[in-house]
Amino acid sequence: MGATNHSDLTAAADPAVSITVVVAGVRVEKAVVTDAFPVPVVALSVDSLHDDPATVRIVDEVPASVPLADLGNGGWETVDDERIAWSGRLAAGEELVTTYGVDADAADADALETPPTVEAVEPEP
Repeated sequence: MGATNHSDLTAAADPAVSITVVVAGVRVEKAVVTDAFPVPVVALSVDSLHDDPATVRIVDEVPASVPLADLGNGGWETVDDERIAWSGRLAAGEELVTTYGVDADAADADALETPPTVEAVEPEP
């Protein structure tokens, strides 16, 4: 798991949850996929609407009752007991998908139905 440039990562899956937010020229679509991987996976499709590169930080809530299974190696870090964050650089108009896994039953996916927070967007000149 981690970051990938393949926006169709979850194309074969049927997301249990799909939420989209647009903040400061960055669109983030969060999908919770419970039927395509060994553990439920949260995929964030991050899309820059900027004409220049930008550094982005996105925070997502993961309740303590839903343990993390895999943060991957794609810019994820634990913020505290109930939040994780992804930071990365997006080229102008770039879209990427980054994922993390949770150690939970598919029935617990509703605990992940919170929108992600675009905490920072720093366009580069």
